[in-house]
This record gives sequence, structure tokens and C-alpha cells, in this order.
Amino acid sequence: MASAESFDSVNSNPSEILLACCHINLDEQAKFGSGWLAVTTEALYSGKGLLPVEQIAVDELQNLAQHQWSLQKELCLTLTTRPTIGQLELRAGQEVLQCWKFSAGITPEVVRLKDCFETRCEHLTHGEKHAFNPKKNTPVSLQNVSKKTSTGSLAALIRVLRFAAPYWWVVVIGTLLALGTTFASLVPPYLTMPLVDKVLIPHQSGEHVPLGIAIPYLAGLAAAAVVASLLGYGRTWILAWVSERITADLRIRTYAHVQSLSLDFFATRRTGDLISRIGSDTERLNNYLSISLIDFFSNILLVLFTAIVLFTISPLLAVMTLVPFPFVIWLVYSVRGRLHQGFSRSRIAWADMTSALADTIPGIRVVKAFAQEEREINRFRRANHRVLEANDHVN
Repeated sequence: MASAESFDSVNSNPSEILLACCHINLDEQAKFGSGWLAVTTEALYSGKGLLPVEQIAVDELQNLAQHQWSLQKELCLTLTTRPTIGQLELRAGQEVLQCWKFSAGITPEVVRLKDCFETRCEHLTHGEKHAFNPKKNTPVSLQNVSKKTSTGSLAALIRVLRFAAPYWWVVVIGTLLALGTTFASLVPPYLTMPLVDKVLIPHQSGEHVPLGIAIPYLAGLAAAAVVASLLGYGRTWILAWVSERITADLRIRTYAHVQSLSLDFFATRRTGDLISRIGSDTERLNNYLSISLIDFFSNILLVLFTAIVLFTISPLLAVMTLVPFPFVIWLVYSVRGRLHQGFSRSRIAWADMTSALADTIPGIRVVKAFAQEEREINRFRRANHRVLEANDHVN
């Protein structure tokens, strides 16, 4: 059998084509990290960091790769899937050349890459070195892989909002209330300026200011505050009503889908993981739709309308005020990847804790019969500590 070193050299081939690639989000210690795998018509490549989302040439892929193995019939990929963590091994006979770990969420990516690898190696085994049919085996760009194997944030949001279609009229009312709340919050600046110019400054300089001049401005400020509060309450209540029904529909849809799956699926999934998906994950989605999403769009409207007001008052002041916003947007975008990893880690940790409960409570008689209470308490304590660490990392 060929030695492991003989697989590490890859000859540059101008006709080499990228077949598939996937992200690897765990390191050797099963901690969150960034890595990637790519299969071409000639070799398997492995590297650290994030893949660029644009189309990439194979020669550039070779420069980015930390490890590469030319495709030969002795090579094989072995996939092992568990409820939360999967493992992919590159083997040459009985020898393990490389091992990668990944979370269960990217298993479809890894399976697709493994299928492309095995198909290409089978061609090589039968002497079909150049048997590549573009119609049957379309080269996969990194951009297409991202679109097929991972749902973007905007696409995922659109998929969720489709559940709001039966309640579209309520969403329209909530949107109008959000606009009304924003407009009401912009009234105080227009009333504050004449209040300062006509009442406060003359009063400070010693002039007599009739009380009747100040009352309309003060009444307007109070009315604007009351109206903004009432509209904001109505907006929050209506959109929370919609989000509760969206998440209820999602729970039913998810549970119905779980019921339709085969027994093989349940053999590789823990009960707590499924409970977490149907329960806590949909509840977090409800909080996002009813609180975070509303605040996000309300703040965008507030910034836009405030900018318009500032430009009508003083264009120079408006420009000076809005200068930091591109920097703030860049900061938010730069930490987006870390936040995504943090929330994924929190979700997995919460599923582990739920699994500990689902395993222990139904079997409490066995636990007590063998006096394993302290062991189960320590097990739950460790799972709870992982949840705490994951949430602290996000916060």
C-alpha cells in the first residue's frame, strides 16, 4: 500500500475543476473554529479560516490550503454522525491521515462533499481519469455552496415571515403603529426649539415671559409623549400577537415533520435535542420576532426620520451627527460571525442540558435504585455550566 506521504503531493493541472466544498466549524478538541474542505477533479484540499464567498480559482485554492491529497483509489472518507457532533476521517487503508469534526448543522454540506469525493474516486478506480460530465457533475463554486448548503440570514427571515401571510392585515396595522410611534417621537425637537428660544432664554435674561406662551409647548410635549407611549404599546402588543401565532405554527410544523421521519433518524438523535428544537428554539424565535426585529426596524425608521429633521434644521449638524454611523455599521458587521458562533454554541449547550433532563427524569426509578442521584446532579451541573459559559460568551 502507498505510504501517507505519497498522497500529499498534488501536481498542478490546468483542467482541474472544483467539485464541492464545505465549512468545518469545530477544531480537533471539538471547540468552535473555522476551517474548510474542498474536492476537485484531482485532489482533496483542507485549510483554516473562512472560505471566500466569491468564485475562486483552483490555483488560488492550492495556495490557501494547508493540506492537500491527490485523489487515488486507496483513499476513502469515513463519516460518523452523532446527535450534536460529526466526524469525518480521511483514510488510506487502515491508516487515518486526517480527521475533522463539525456540528450537526453542517452535516448536509459534509455529506455532499463526501459523495462528490467518492464519485470522483470511483471514476479514477475504473480508469476514467478524465470522465467528468459537466451536465451530471456541475462544478460547485463557493458562492453556490453557500447558497445551497447554508441559508442566509435574509433568506431565513423571509422563510419565517411567510408564516405571517394569514395575519397580513394585523402586520399592516402593526407597521402603521410603528410609523406613528416614530413620528410621535420626532415631535419634541420641533417643540423644544421654540420653547428654548421664546421662553427659557428670555426668562434667563430677566425678561417677563407670560405663562400662556409656555403652556402650548409643554402641552404639546406631554401629548407627544403620551401618544408615542400608547402607539408603542399597541405596536408591541399587535406584533407580539402575530409572532406568538407564527411560532405556534412553526412548532406544529416542526412536530409534524418529526412524526414523518423514519426510525433511523431517531436512532441518531437524542430526545432532548428534539425537545429543544420544538420548545426553546421556537421560543427564541418568538422573542426575536416580537422584540428584536421590531426594535431593529423601529430604530432604522427613527434614524432616517431624525436625519431628515436634522437636515431641515442644519445640514452641517446633520452631517456631523451621521458621520459615526458607517463606523458603527462596520463594527456590527465585524462581530457578526462571532455572535453567530456564540449563539450556535448556546443552542447546542441548551440542547445538551435538555437531553440530560430527558434522560434522567423518565428513568428516575433506575437512578434511585442504583443510588446515582449525585452523579446525575453533577452531570446536570456540568451541562448547566456549559449553558452559562455559552451565554456569557455571547453577552
